[in-house]
Amino acid sequence: MWPIVRLLLPCVCASIGVLHAQVPRARVVTGDRVRIVATSVEGVFEVSSLRGDTLDLIGTTVTGATATNATRLALPWSQVCRLEVRRPRSSSAGLLRGAGIGLLAGAGTGAVLGFAAGDDPPGTFLAFTRGEKAAAGGLVLGTIGLLAGGVIGTLAPGVRWERVDLAERVGLSVGRGGTLALAYRHRF
Repeated sequence: MWPIVRLLLPCVCASIGVLHAQVPRARVVTGDRVRIVATSVEGVFEVSSLRGDTLDLIGTTVTGATATNATRLALPWSQVCRLEVRRPRSSSAGLLRGAGIGLLAGAGTGAVLGFAAGDDPPGTFLAFTRGEKAAAGGLVLGTIGLLAGGVIGTLAPGVRWERVDLAERVGLSVGRGGTLALAYRHRF
């Protein structure tokens, strides 16, 4: 049994690494708007440059440091605890989000208003029960909300914050005796 385990274990570990490498990662480039939590500072900044072990930042929303109009920081990567990059949503994602919110808000409002209107007196022309009014109100206002929310979501899709994975580090180092080593670190 152990020879089989010794044979299969490296294959399983390699396949997990390949699958892990296929997951898209958020990247940070110069000019990105980032939200940072570090040991000495936190806030929203713009990345002015990236150096090997340091982030150069310009920010106006800062806590933990004296905030001026444009605070400049050189923050070592080792001090960064959490990093998120601001990305715009696509118009199709904005359409779906806006249409969904509009549908729920319109249908809910229409159902509540229809139910609150109560039953019509029996014997009148086109008499409806409160349940029928709630269904009709939900349908009509839900459709209006779907259309209005879709238009608004397409025109103003908004932004989202993507978390940058700080657990992985790849680097080169010179070992004892002048040997070159490739180092990879991953936190679970």
